[in-house]
Amino acid sequence: MVNDPLKPISPFSLRLTCEEPAQLERDTAGMFLGAHIRSRIFDKTRPLFVSSPSRFFDHHRKSKLVALLGL
Repeated sequence: MVNDPLKPISPFSLRLTCEEPAQLERDTAGMFLGAHIRSRIFDKTRPLFVSSPSRFFDHHRKSKLVALLGL
């Protein structure tokens, strides 16, 4: 069986803090949420991480790993 590169993979869930959905809503600036998240993960011209307290940095780094693994 050959994988179709245009066929989307199954969705996965992502756990967010109480504040993060509102932050995502502000950051999307009219984009679809999925498109915004993909652009943040895969756009090599933009830094993925911004300065933040270390406990949040670890959370974002773990989220990036989960996203890359497709879990």
